[in-house]
Amino acid sequence: MHTFSYRGTTYYWRSHRWFDTNYIQVEERLARELDLAFPRPAKGPMELARLRREALESGNLAPLRAAGKPDTGDPKSVALHSAIYRDLGQPERAVRLTEEWRDRAEPAVLVVRAAALCDMELWEEAARTAQRARRYGAGYYADSVLRRIAKEKAS
Repeated sequence: MHTFSYRGTTYYWRSHRWFDTNYIQVEERLARELDLAFPRPAKGPMELARLRREALESGNLAPLRAAGKPDTGDPKSVALHSAIYRDLGQPERAVRLTEEWRDRAEPAVLVVRAAALCDMELWEEAARTAQRARRYGAGYYADSVLRRIAKEKAS
């Protein structure tokens, strides 16, 4: 358990939740304020994936800003951080992070790279990247990116 002082009151962070001094979970609005005031970096890909899922479900992306630095040698870390950059509206960072992985057989990295290229409206490169991801087993996720590209070309 970690203790934080915010606006003259003590709060506790435990089991991925905020509690007040009576150990009662705080309301969502206050939890968002505390998340902004005290960002906590995720430890490992599983916690980072959970953090991302919770942030997307709640609509509060602020905790994602504290995701820490990616391990550029780990494809899971690269894919998750790239997805987070996209969530934060920074597809250029996602593309830069995945640059050295663009010719490797890592479907998760290739799919998120293709999606980021779509965000940047680089449709041809996105299509090539998604096709490669599909060949390496990305299946549904690569197909989803390819459908997005087809829809864009049709409009």
